[in-house]
Amino acid sequence: MKKKALKRVVSLLLGMLLLVGCALPAGAASPFTDVNKDAWYAPAVEYVRERDWMNGVGNNQFAPQATLDRATFAQILYNLAGQPELPSEEDFLRMGYVISFGDVNPASWYKTPIYWTYWKGLATGTSEFEFSPGLAVTREQMAQMLYRYAQATGNDVTFTQAAEKFPDYKESSDWARDALNWAVSHNILAGDDNGNLNPSAPATRAEVAQLLKNAAPTLTKHEVWEYARPSQRSLSIGIGEGEYPKVDGSTSTLPLVQSAYQAMFETWDDSLYPHQASKTVPSYKKLIGGEVDLILTPSPSQEVLDLAQAAGVELETHKIALEALVFITSAKNPTENITGDQVREIYTQYGIKNWKELGGPDKELVPLCRNSDSGSQSQLDNMVLKGEPIHPDIYNNLLETTMPGMLWDTANYHGREGNTGCYALGYTLFAYLSRIPEGEYLGEQLKMLSYEGVAPTDETVLNGEYPLVDGYYVVLRKDTPEGTPTRKLLHWMLGEDFAQRMEADGFFPATDQ
Repeated sequence: MKKKALKRVVSLLLGMLLLVGCALPAGAASPFTDVNKDAWYAPAVEYVRERDWMNGVGNNQFAPQATLDRATFAQILYNLAGQPELPSEEDFLRMGYVISFGDVNPASWYKTPIYWTYWKGLATGTSEFEFSPGLAVTREQMAQMLYRYAQATGNDVTFTQAAEKFPDYKESSDWARDALNWAVSHNILAGDDNGNLNPSAPATRAEVAQLLKNAAPTLTKHEVWEYARPSQRSLSIGIGEGEYPKVDGSTSTLPLVQSAYQAMFETWDDSLYPHQASKTVPSYKKLIGGEVDLILTPSPSQEVLDLAQAAGVELETHKIALEALVFITSAKNPTENITGDQVREIYTQYGIKNWKELGGPDKELVPLCRNSDSGSQSQLDNMVLKGEPIHPDIYNNLLETTMPGMLWDTANYHGREGNTGCYALGYTLFAYLSRIPEGEYLGEQLKMLSYEGVAPTDETVLNGEYPLVDGYYVVLRKDTPEGTPTRKLLHWMLGEDFAQRMEADGFFPATDQ
């Protein structure tokens, strides 16, 4: 057997031992030599061990003071649910799921629990391409995942603003505050000896064991529901069971489509959850054709407006967030600025083929472009090209069909197959690119160019100084009657509640609604 294969087998066996551990009869002495029977956490450790919610780390050790990582917490949630069967890769594809975490080894012990928790909406990645299984789970992340588990299993998810009493509550992330209030309200999460909640602190294995023991009286149901149950928020705005509108959007607005769905449901039918978007122009086509009720997208292109007019449909648009078109290149490229005239000459005439004409190095300029039905392309057409088509040599040979693909190829074109004599030029949307977590490899490999001498930043986008600012819109058919669930959802999306959710997701709520 080859060394690499042997290593994988040994790693897999060790992982299985860590997960399964040695199950002892209830009431037997704890097998963990590092858990003193008088320790505050000893009863909790025994409680979770007896139920196979948590086990040791090997060699009769529990490691109570060690931090617990995201992969292990995913395994704990999977254990709580009774380790249900995971669909096959073929079934995932049939259902429309594409789980693309490059850091989740398919042969690892944590692949199944991570895929299951992501599939059920209990956990998300740290980026579009990473789950970060070895990263320590924080107290607020832990509360959020348990809260989602309670929602998905039909347990009590009512809460008061109990967490607000802690002096460091405001240091918690906006997305975690409902979960923290729920956890404190149900005596699941408590403060430390200094009276602090410590939302961003990593959780130790002892703390996790105690939290699970505290949660047990609340988490009495463990079957993840397969149907959608409206939240109190949904009921309060008049959208009842089975009334949620059909909502679609673009790749860049998918987090907003998902955020709205999550706000309107306590538990959801996974087949209805918006795991994917139809992209910009296809979602407009569905709205015009009556297949969906409302979409969240960049502004409509002339192609879309012509389609609507031909179909006799008048579109109603409401700007809810600011967005900006940005031009990107490899972080290694010293070029700093690009102008509108240069963009037009590059993309409509293929007239600039060297970065030195933009004040950069004497290297080939490779202009990547997007497909015509993408939001990025619509923004480029509307704001810069003004209806002029992309040069066919570019469109036919340098086309990227996805937003992640545009980022990846722009970052990595330099040096591909040993060719260091070129840098790619691409374009994307500012808020989308900005949501890549700090330190994530792809974000570090890209840079945004100034446009007409103005750098795209939060400040220049918000104050309008950056020239290529447009936005994201809620769009519906203008003949949608008042009082319908679609209108009720629209009114909520135009309010402060959804604005706060947008901001928490890294968007820039528009103030001129």
